[in-house]
Amino acid sequence: MKTPKTRKIISLIIVLLVAITSLFGCEKPDPVKQKLVCDLRALAKIDKFDDLYVSIYWLKPGVTTRYPYSKQDLIDRADNVCRFQGDEIEGKLEWFGQIREKDIEVVEQTSSEWARFYIIIQSFSEGKIFDFLLFGTSDSNINFIVNDVEIVWSEKLLDALQPLLVLNEEALFDFELYRLTWPDTIVSRQL
Repeated sequence: MKTPKTRKIISLIIVLLVAITSLFGCEKPDPVKQKLVCDLRALAKIDKFDDLYVSIYWLKPGVTTRYPYSKQDLIDRADNVCRFQGDEIEGKLEWFGQIREKDIEVVEQTSSEWARFYIIIQSFSEGKIFDFLLFGTSDSNINFIVNDVEIVWSEKLLDALQPLLVLNEEALFDFELYRLTWPDTIVSRQL
């Protein structure tokens, strides 16, 4: 027969175990990730497009360069460039509203840049409001730099960018080539 004192001790131990488990089980929110997701979701809320323009710079997926291109090198030497503004962009940013923190994984140790595909959304009055850099080579890690934060490959983010790329068939085709061929290279190297 259990005494009231034994019940109290067992109850106290259970409460302590639950409290300790709760404390260690909670993940600290990452302020960098939270800000990035907030910025991405804000793109879907834009309702005035007459002040916006999008520029896209890229290299074809099979193109190699003599040295790793930085973002600025890609802008200066891109094989392909396209620009859109105002009404052309309207309705193309809505998918950014679906991005959640679980869709983004911030890279702890940054990689060296080898720029391949760069998208920037700017406002004539506010300057840069979004930029996306896909970088890497087919035999290295392929990551993204989004608003100056390096993240690992994110299908959700690629889905959000696709409506913008539909505006230029060549950009969409090359982007899809990167999307379809490069992750397989990463997965096969990790096995």
